[in-house]
Amino acid sequence: RTTHVIGTATDIGSTLGRITMIFLRNGCRRSRMNIVDTAEVGVDARKLLVLAPMLLCFLLGTIAGAYLFTLIDVFALLI
Repeated sequence: RTTHVIGTATDIGSTLGRITMIFLRNGCRRSRMNIVDTAEVGVDARKLLVLAPMLLCFLLGTIAGAYLFTLIDVFALLI
């Protein structure tokens, strides 16, 4: 599982870096972006809409699991 989480975090970082690079290359103005840049930013933004909630849910699950373990001990594994 750790490798999947690290891979997700890496994908989020590289996607944010790609979006930032496109905006910086165009002077931080969306109006100066050509159609290819606009399409790339759109695809990357949709990718982030999948990756970010997935990472957030994993982190919330680990917190909930740790909390439940303190309450019900080993039986938390049954949930």
